[in-house]
Amino acid sequence: MISAGQEAACNREAQGTSDAFDIAGSALESVATGLVVTDLSGHIRYINLLASKMLGRGLAQARGLAWRECLRLVDARTREPIMDPIGACLISGQTTWLGGHILLIDAHGAEIPVEVSVAPFCWLDDDVSGAVLMLRDATRGEKLLRQNFCPGMHGPLARDSALGQGDRG
Repeated sequence: MISAGQEAACNREAQGTSDAFDIAGSALESVATGLVVTDLSGHIRYINLLASKMLGRGLAQARGLAWRECLRLVDARTREPIMDPIGACLISGQTTWLGGHILLIDAHGAEIPVEVSVAPFCWLDDDVSGAVLMLRDATRGEKLLRQNFCPGMHGPLARDSALGQGDRG
């Protein structure tokens, strides 16, 4: 039989876990990186909002598909499909970064220059249960870099840089 104190402790722990999952879920939707989570066989389990926009399809359409059915990643110069970064990551157990010049071709045929990395994904234990593929829109990064670090720049970073190092805070 569980005492009232033990039950209360279990309820607090469960609530803490629930809160952590809520926070993690909100964070995944908020990051400026497209995230695609796969199982060990490379089938999509989850995509965040930015990945959904980049792929041109929602989670409901992507869930359960093999990653190659949903993500068309090609070498920008040769137009050839890139190697299997998810398989390479899962075999090595290491984070895999792909070089530049990669295009993501969305469901509507639009091409987006991207930077790609893949990391092993562990669910609630130490065993690898899949992979997380991260897509960063290289076009946006270049545009932000020009806006925030070039002469004549505008925006919050421009304001901060005008203040000088000693004036922050």
